[in-house]
Amino acid sequence: MRTKPPTETADSRERALAFARRTLRHVATVALATASRDGQPWNTPVYAAFDGRAFYWSSLTDAVHSVNIAANSAVFLAIFDSTAPDHSGRGVYVRATARELTDPQSIAIGLGALAARKRESPKPVEDHVAPRPQRVYEAVAESMWTNVLHEERGYFFDERIQIDIADLRPATHDYPESALQHWSVTTEGTERNKDTAHLAPMSACSVPLGVPCDVALGRVAISSQ
Repeated sequence: MRTKPPTETADSRERALAFARRTLRHVATVALATASRDGQPWNTPVYAAFDGRAFYWSSLTDAVHSVNIAANSAVFLAIFDSTAPDHSGRGVYVRATARELTDPQSIAIGLGALAARKRESPKPVEDHVAPRPQRVYEAVAESMWTNVLHEERGYFFDERIQIDIADLRPATHDYPESALQHWSVTTEGTERNKDTAHLAPMSACSVPLGVPCDVALGRVAISSQ
């Protein structure tokens, strides 16, 4: 039994941030919790990519979680390694607002993030708009936290540590250059294949997992080869 609440320190915040970075880098399947218009809960695993601002995934429009998001944009994501030994529920927890992406530019950004995570060429935007049933969704992170494990007299307990989402942005681009093996990148205004190029406006270091920050500074065009 714990005698006093833990005190958050600079060390615990750094450990929490390091854990969040590792988890977001290595765990691609997130548990997405949604609720229907009348409050009925639903939880489903989705393969997602995080670009330092939002999570992206692709789903059918008639999937339960997609229908729920259309009616209620408030979602919750839990990201954790289910194969790891028990760590008292350690994971990354995110409150977010989700939506279906409908404009080609936003869809291209989401598909680019997913492609970078999978180390493959982005799928065509036209395959993710009406009348096709597959769409791209984003969940913009509003708050995020993780847990730091403590031990007292042989008992373990965890402490919630809030994560500043802005601190994650420089750490989401540290995959090797091989992640770009199927991609070509040009600056805006350079001639490119109009059928495959996707113009992606991104702020410095807020880039899809797998894309080095120096590649995606400002406005860049990402095209599949």
